Amino acid sequence: MASQARPKGVASDPMTIADHMSESDAKAQVRERVSASAFQTLETFVGAVEAWATTTNLVARADQGRLWARHVLDSIQLPPLAPPGPKQWVDLGAGAGFPGFIVAIIDEDADVTLVESNRKKAAFLTQAAAKTGVAITVKPVRAEALPPNAADVVSARALAPLPRLLTLAEPLFGPSTLGLFMKGREGQAEVAEARKTFDFTVTHHNSDTAPDASVVAITELERR
Repeated sequence: MASQARPKGVASDPMTIADHMSESDAKAQVRERVSASAFQTLETFVGAVEAWATTTNLVARADQGRLWARHVLDSIQLPPLAPPGPKQWVDLGAGAGFPGFIVAIIDEDADVTLVESNRKKAAFLTQAAAKTGVAITVKPVRAEALPPNAADVVSARALAPLPRLLTLAEPLFGPSTLGLFMKGREGQAEVAEARKTFDFTVTHHNSDTAPDASVVAITELERR
């Protein structure tokens, strides 16, 4: 079963946000969408990423001066798609914390676990949590090593093609689990490929930051 979510209508050309908007304008967009306290914490977190990125490969070199436009603005799309109230949220391949750490900052009801096997990135996430005061759990292991344990939400960004993502996320899915996977133009093709192995319900939420991207929302995941 598939349905198409309505575009969020943030801009007539979403590409303007991601590729042509200045960092100050991107920050202004974020400021409008989150609480004052969350925005302050986001500023602290982005500052930590910038500091670590000078010596650690947290983000692509080309993105180091574009964190708000390329990463934060993209990440804040996820919390509104999740169910309200307390929830267990697992972010696979957390990297520099986009989107998982951003979720933890914005959604105070989310108990967020960041799964990141790269020791340096995991160390950064732990130190960033201490610096910002954000309560998260960091698991410095590969996603394959996680024991079966149903979460309310499972997310990933730029980790693997959807068939592989669903294989990694399968032990974390229960009857009501929601998967939120950020995909580019290949999203539709990956959904078709994943259906060879899994049955699921999918909703494509059009991305605010790129015209050919979407957040692929998966529920009712079952292996064929």
